[in-house]
Amino acid sequence: MQLIKMGSGKRRILFIVRNYNNPGAQAIRFKKICFFLSQDYDIDILMLHHEKKLDIVSEGNIRVFKLPYSYMGRKINKDLRIGNNSLVSSKGNWFKEMLKFLNFKKFFFPDTFVSEFFNVRKFLINYLKSEKVDIVVGSSFPHSVLLFSKVVKSINGSIKWFQDIGDPLNHPFYSKNFFLTFVSEYYERYFSKFVDVLVVTNKDTSDYYIQKYKNYTSNNVFIIPQGADRIEVPENFPYLESNFFKFVYAGGFYDKIREPFELYKAISLFKTNVIFDIYGNISQKFIPSSSFDNIYYKGSISHSSVLKSYTNSDCIVLIDNSSGIQTPGKVFEVLSARRVVLFVYSNKFSPTFKYLSSFSFVYFAENNMDSISKEIQKIIKDLSNSSINCAHNDDSIFWDYRASQYKILFEIG
Repeated sequence: MQLIKMGSGKRRILFIVRNYNNPGAQAIRFKKICFFLSQDYDIDILMLHHEKKLDIVSEGNIRVFKLPYSYMGRKINKDLRIGNNSLVSSKGNWFKEMLKFLNFKKFFFPDTFVSEFFNVRKFLINYLKSEKVDIVVGSSFPHSVLLFSKVVKSINGSIKWFQDIGDPLNHPFYSKNFFLTFVSEYYERYFSKFVDVLVVTNKDTSDYYIQKYKNYTSNNVFIIPQGADRIEVPENFPYLESNFFKFVYAGGFYDKIREPFELYKAISLFKTNVIFDIYGNISQKFIPSSSFDNIYYKGSISHSSVLKSYTNSDCIVLIDNSSGIQTPGKVFEVLSARRVVLFVYSNKFSPTFKYLSSFSFVYFAENNMDSISKEIQKIIKDLSNSSINCAHNDDSIFWDYRASQYKILFEIG
């Protein structure tokens, strides 16, 4: 492997991620944070892609190494590019159809990315022979990335390993299987000894790891939430120039975790004055039927287009997960748009519920048709009376601030 030399004399940081250039919360997180960090550090990104050769792209002080998936990896890992909303299409391919039928993911621990262990290990050995790296940041999900903490430490024990984690692998919300819970706990406990700094996105996750594993303490577990761009927001709401109140949702839906069916029924009660646009990679079962004639599914769009759809709306819809301890990054994007928020929840004790409770322009509805429709009525009334102020002064939600938090950790870590 031949590297493109890029010597600025700055400290070099390597990020290992599954997704960097494609849609998704993880890609947005690292792309935004690394942009600001690159002003003070040389940043390298290692990601996997579905092409068949290594591609190295330089962007200022950032190099992106796009390592090709192995043959098996291309078969079993998601292609995250826009237009690929699931595994690479299996239609007409007996091998992929068989994998889908067998629910193949259950045969890979901790996730299908483990198929790339030897592939990534080989890259790291060659890379660390030719590059002086101070810190490696691994991302979870996928949790397989944690395996490389031991690989890196075995090559050079002086390198600091930071693990940036979203959802915990071993948590009661994520596993009902006793054996899998046991193995997951052992996995996280064993590899915790190779982690110098654990970065999590909220206090609930921090408390969980500190209480669960002795190698994690308040001295090496730090909170850096998701963030948002600083965007220009039109002063007026769109409804002032039309006969409709425009509601928008951007994101995914998941069985028994984040379902939109009660929302659809509630929105359909307001056919004369509400339009609801939906964006995202959404499976067929969640796409609204043609009977909902004021609800429009518009497919997957770029991150910048999502932000524009927010600022061009009257109300942004957020649906909270029914379980879990994560605060979705979408929350901060929505707040940055300074629009009315309809927050649909199933669990009033969730971290997201607690966080949003301090914002006066957020309307809370349980995930059932009656509760949602009542809040929509309130939103329409308050917007019509111009009695909603969506301004806030929380600058800590923006990506430049999140990057500054990382910079502090790099300097003390």
